[in-house]
Amino acid sequence: MKETHENALRIRADAENYRKRIEKDVEFSRRLANEGLIKELLPSIDSLRLAINGADDENVKKGLQIVFDAIYGALKKWDLEELDVLGKEFDPNTCEAFLYEEDPEREFDTVIEVLQTGYMYKGKVLRSAKVKVARCGK
Repeated sequence: MKETHENALRIRADAENYRKRIEKDVEFSRRLANEGLIKELLPSIDSLRLAINGADDENVKKGLQIVFDAIYGALKKWDLEELDVLGKEFDPNTCEAFLYEEDPEREFDTVIEVLQTGYMYKGKVLRSAKVKVARCGK
C-alpha cells in the first residue's frame, strides 16, 4: 500500500514537472517569435521617425506622429524599450560606435549623439544603438 502511494506521488510529480517544462518551452517559443516580429518592425519605426523629422507640412507631421505613436505604443506593451544612452558612458554591450569626435569639453568615451536608436526586449539587447562618441575628453 505504501509503495503504491509513493508511486502515485512520483507519477504526479513527474506529470507536474512535465507540465512546467512544456509551459517553459511554449513561453520560450512565443518570446522568440515575438522577438523576430519586433526586429522586422524596427526599420519601419526608424523610417517613420525620419519621416516625422523631415516633414515640412504640420498636418503630415501630425498624421505620421499618430501612426508612430500607435505602432510604438503597441510594441512597448510587449516590453520593447529604447536604450537610453545619450550623455552616458559608451557601453559596447548596448552601443556600436560609428563616429568619434575630438571634444576636450566632454568626458572621454561619452555618447554625444545617437545615430540610430537601440532597443531592448525583455531585458535583452535586440539592436545596439549606433552612436557618436567623444574622444580626447576631460
